[in-house]
Amino acid sequence: MKIIRIAVLMSCHNRKEETINCLTSLFNQKLYPDNLFDVYLVDDGSTDGTSIEVKERYPTINIIEDTGSLFWGGGMRLAWTVAMRMNYDYYFWLNDDVVLFEDSISKLIMSALELKENDKHFGILVGSTCDPSNRKLTYGGFNDINGKSRLVPNNSAQLCLTFNGNIVIVTKEVFLKIGNISSDFKHSGGDMDYGLRAKGVGFNSYIAAGFSGYCVNHINQDWHNPGISFIKRWKHLHSPKGQPPKEVYIYAKRHGKFWFSALLKNYLNMFFPTLYFKIKRLKEKL
Repeated sequence: MKIIRIAVLMSCHNRKEETINCLTSLFNQKLYPDNLFDVYLVDDGSTDGTSIEVKERYPTINIIEDTGSLFWGGGMRLAWTVAMRMNYDYYFWLNDDVVLFEDSISKLIMSALELKENDKHFGILVGSTCDPSNRKLTYGGFNDINGKSRLVPNNSAQLCLTFNGNIVIVTKEVFLKIGNISSDFKHSGGDMDYGLRAKGVGFNSYIAAGFSGYCVNHINQDWHNPGISFIKRWKHLHSPKGQPPKEVYIYAKRHGKFWFSALLKNYLNMFFPTLYFKIKRLKEKL
């Protein structure tokens, strides 16, 4: 029996309860005997005692502490940089606000092995998440570079173009070919960029059958929220958790979008948020 070694990569900041709930769901997994995982958790400057409680509950976790300036992209890059020294078979991205279903990892690994057998270009498998209150899709895979055409999981794995980074299994082969998450993206964007970079060198990404866990949608929309002031919208747009123009430009330029229109759209939405929501509702009705 070949042992399958998995590095679980996580980053957290001041959400102790959510982080502990995520880790509890991880350590309660029903795994096959040949599936072994190590956890690499970057605590990016938490002041709520996250690291202390994690160490008490799960002393085997590799905790990497930093100052609080990494955000998701930087935290995940650091976790991966440390984990890569051990040459794992799979690298498992896991957001700390996800609660995994108890058989998620075993199902994902089994699906990944089957896809490897059937698709010589297989490289990445994505687990979709749903809202615990209504079971509606929150994060997963897309069939477009804008993140609009979401794929709803069904009873079999489906090809996707790119994905959210909440639950993602990256094969060693992909990592050896394209490396880490890009440092061009501080918080968001690095996950979708990674999927497109993998596709660009010939790897296929899939979403797994069914949902793999719960996760509430936390997408920050304040940069085009008509209920807050223009100054606050401007600050949110340019913040790491908004739509930083430099990152929008890099993403669009790198992946074949017309960068000027991408930037213009964001600024128009920020300047005229009420009009944006009217147009959005009209499109949803059509």
